[in-house]
Amino acid sequence: YWRDWSSDVCSSDLVNLNSQAVDLRFAVGGVNQYGQSVNYVEDMKVQPGHPHTLVATTKQAGGYDEYMAVYDDSIQRSNVVSPNYYVRTYHLAFANSPDYFYITKPNGIWINSITPAGATFLQEIAGSQYGSDMVFAGGYLYTTAGQIFNTNDFSLLGSFSVNGPVIPDPLQKRVYFLTQNGALTTFCAFDQATLRSLASLNLPNVSGQIASFVSCASNRFAFRTTGGQVCLVDTSFFFTNSISDLSVSMTASPLQPMLGSNLLYSITVSNRGPATSRGVILTNQIP
Repeated sequence: YWRDWSSDVCSSDLVNLNSQAVDLRFAVGGVNQYGQSVNYVEDMKVQPGHPHTLVATTKQAGGYDEYMAVYDDSIQRSNVVSPNYYVRTYHLAFANSPDYFYITKPNGIWINSITPAGATFLQEIAGSQYGSDMVFAGGYLYTTAGQIFNTNDFSLLGSFSVNGPVIPDPLQKRVYFLTQNGALTTFCAFDQATLRSLASLNLPNVSGQIASFVSCASNRFAFRTTGGQVCLVDTSFFFTNSISDLSVSMTASPLQPMLGSNLLYSITVSNRGPATSRGVILTNQIP
């Protein structure tokens, strides 16, 4: 199944991927205290381990945030969490436990719990470094601003040199970003531990802005654009089983320098391929 939302009909959809039919569609809002009756999903996640339970952040048609709610199929639980800043995006993420979800908002993170009654606000961690959409993987939170946060104290552990939709891959120990700079869209791969760039690929003929970015299978990705495109990216050629052939040569001139004279000492590192070596470090102690 695939979860999606429809802003035009103000609903959340459960799509059967085999039949490509909508198995369940339900409205996510009613009339609020201002008499505004139209709500739509801004962000949503299925509770890990509970395929029939959905957590969603909602907005009303004028763009103002309404609440964060828990739904069991089409039934909304009674307790909701209301925002305190009504015109900015509230992103949603799960992390170490399926019983807690996190909301990144302007200048802070909200920690919330899921109970039989619904959503409950527990704590806010304030900070200007928060606010971007987050993805949890391997014990860390990765943001679309290129940041990595610890889930124990939400401290900043490091930053990548790019920003954009992000997919961490703890098994391959890589982190993937899809970036846009003007008309140029680039797929980027980074080493998870060192944050160093591993590979990048400029993607031609991309129309519009990136609307979603997902992993389809090993080394295969897909993204949707506001220009009506669905693009597939195969990165298997990025990483092969080829090995590198490194060599080091050292020369000194003159070979027997006199005390107080100049010495030219050179070290050359060569790679005969076929693969590119990354993260190579050379140390040498001069006698």
